[in-house]
Parts: sequence; C-alpha cells; structure tokens
Amino acid sequence: MSPKIKLVFCGDFVAKSPEQIVFSEELVSLIADCNLKCINFEAPVINKGNPINKGGSGCLSQSADSPEFLESMGFNVIAMSNNHMYDFGETGITETQNKFRSSLTVGVGTWETAYNVKTVNINNKTIGFLSLTHTEFGVLNDVWDNSIQIGCAGISYSPINKIIANAKQTVDYLFIMAHAGIEYLNHPLPEWRDKYRQFIDCGADAVIASHPHVPQGWEDYNGRPIFYSLGNFFFDMNATKPYWNDGLIALLEIDSNKNSLSYKAEYIHRNNNKIALTDSDEIKKHVQKLCDDLKDDHLYRLAFEKSLLAFWPLYQNMILAGLNLERSSIAPKNFLRFISHSFHRKANLPIFLNLLRCESHLWALRRIIAIQQRNNV
Repeated sequence: MSPKIKLVFCGDFVAKSPEQIVFSEELVSLIADCNLKCINFEAPVINKGNPINKGGSGCLSQSADSPEFLESMGFNVIAMSNNHMYDFGETGITETQNKFRSSLTVGVGTWETAYNVKTVNINNKTIGFLSLTHTEFGVLNDVWDNSIQIGCAGISYSPINKIIANAKQTVDYLFIMAHAGIEYLNHPLPEWRDKYRQFIDCGADAVIASHPHVPQGWEDYNGRPIFYSLGNFFFDMNATKPYWNDGLIALLEIDSNKNSLSYKAEYIHRNNNKIALTDSDEIKKHVQKLCDDLKDDHLYRLAFEKSLLAFWPLYQNMILAGLNLERSSIAPKNFLRFISHSFHRKANLPIFLNLLRCESHLWALRRIIAIQQRNNV
C-alpha cells in the first residue's frame, strides 16, 4: 500500500447538460490518480419546487444528472454549503443529497449534520472535511431563528472555531472547504484572510475556498496552504468577466510515513464544454502576481483597495434596487445620509437583508466608504 494519500480540490460546478462535458485526457488522469476528489456543487438539482424569494437576485439549479456525472468522473467529496444551495429551499437540498450515491456530501442538512465533520479513513489516517459558506439565504448560523431546519453550515457561526478545534482532536488531517468573498474580485478581503488563518490556528490543515468565480492567489500560513479562490471548474454560463473560464486545481499530498503535507496548484481552462489543463503564460503570470501581492502586505493593500473601489457602482445599484429607486450617481461619503432620507419608501427587503447580513458584502461596502473618506473623495 502506498504511503501517499492524494487529494484534488476543484472549484465551482454548475451544469445544465453534464452529458456534453468533456475532460481532457490529462485531467482525467490527474483526477484518477487521487484518492479523494473534492468539488463545490454550486446549485441544487432541477426540481419541481419553487425558487425562494431573493429580492430579484437569480436562483440557480442544475441538471439532475450532474451528481451521477461527477461520480462517474471519480469525485467523492462534495462541498454543498454555498450561496445557491438553498435556492429551492429545503426540498432542493434534500433532493440534491439523494442524487449522490457514493460520495460524502458535506456542509448541509440539519444543524447537527451540517456542522458534522465528514470523515474517511485511508492508510490508517482519518481525513476530515468541513464545508462552510458566508451568510446568504438558507445559512444555519443564527440559533435564535428556527424558521430554517435544513440548510447550509455558516462560516461565521459563533462556535465554528471550537468545532474546528474539537474536530482536530478526532482526525489526523482536517480540510476546510470555504465559500465566501466578492465575485470577480482578484484579491480576498482582509477579513477572510484573517478568518482563514484563524482556521489554521484552530487546527485546520488547509483552507480551500471558492465563490469569486475567478482564481485568486494562495499563500503558505504556518506551513499550511490557504487557497483563496479556485475559480470555476465548470459553470454553465457564458460570462464575459476576465478569467471566468480559468481556474485552479489544488493538489495536496499526505505522506503517511512522514506525517507530512505538501501541495501545489494546476491551471485549467474551459473552452465551451471541454475542460483541460493549461500551460497558458497569461493565467500563470496573473495568478503569480496575486500570490506575490499576498506575500507583501503593502502591495496587497494597494492592489486590493484599487480593485475594490471599482465595485462601488455595483453596490450603489444594489442599494438603490433595495430602496426601489432609480440609479443615480452618489458619492460614497454621502450615501448613508441618502439612505436615511430614502428608507421610508417601500424597500426591497430581501436585497437589503442580504447586503446587511452577508459578511462579504458588508465588509466590502464598509471598506469602500472608508477608503473614499480617507482619500477625501
């Protein structure tokens, strides 16, 4: 028996017609060479239920054949705690879980099951997985709210650090699959960097994140890897955002004899329905620059703030939509006063609720306003 335990982590997956997806031979070989094949299943399977009310924000679903397709390609650890898994309510979650026949489905269910670390034993080593998402619809992180009985494990649930620390006492290796951040932003929010580092401090052996739909950098923290966004693995949508069709694959290897963990990244590219490993210099240089930024706090802050400021029009329009007001140009420093005068109007409460309780949006908006005020704009 080989002393090596190999794991592969892939990013976001949504497919309307999985039977049309083609993996390159190299990709098939890479996945087959691993013991544990992990992926984020971004949306529930198509079902007869009705989508939840997200205040105009889109609900996603995917083919009922997607679970069988992924299992046929060898995937056996399915992260399900994400911002779309509750789009068709509790029924969507339950039906999706039932479609996976031979995989660990992680991060959803009742309070007890969603936060339960799922484990597998290989080479006399117990490997644990926990899937967590930032706070959007269907997240179980408010014990005072009993309206949701089945949902997703929340990354900001108050006892989460204790859960991680306790789990580490019962497993040899613990991997956190996180789903958080700002879509299309090249750099992670500082708050998520702090949070993921805390997870490592509590005992996690790696944090592998998704949600931004573009690859972000990774860093080594106290000898353990943090991948801030793998980007998309396959997302059945033709978006024009840069790097939408480019992603990372995180490869981790445990040496059972040496009790050591090593890691590296591979690059993938989607071209229509084909996913293949790529040697593109463009994507490699882009991600390497992001990794270099993470090694220097000054460079990281400059690059992050410049990128984040470009998102102000998006947040302005989200808040205006929440207030049912037409778009207009308003300086960030005047926006809170504008809101206070406008809130008597009939508001789109689901949009406002999502902005106020989702950590990523709240942190980003607060930082944008603070940066603008600091720069006297």
